[in-house]
Amino acid sequence: MVNRLIGDARPTYLYDIGVDQSVAQSIVTGALKDLGWPLRVRVETSKRRTKRRHGTYFHRTRTILLYPIGMNVGTVIHELSHVWGHGHGKVFKDAHRKLLKMWE
Repeated sequence: MVNRLIGDARPTYLYDIGVDQSVAQSIVTGALKDLGWPLRVRVETSKRRTKRRHGTYFHRTRTILLYPIGMNVGTVIHELSHVWGHGHGKVFKDAHRKLLKMWE
């Protein structure tokens, strides 16, 4: 189990569960629907290798970009939290908690 915090919410095993682009898209689409968030968000992947950045959320285009190091459920949830709470403030952390509860 990876001992990392996801959105400063709690330690999680979700960084150990790998995903591909289609699974990540299914997670995003399903979570948005289950939470009643009336948005459409696209998931894309990059072949670019990074040491620190696992994913990026582009607010203007509503796109989540996952890097090879971030092809896991934890990163998908982290970036999806940015959809609702742009930035890293209280709304972002609340969104993280809601999304994490869906996985418990």
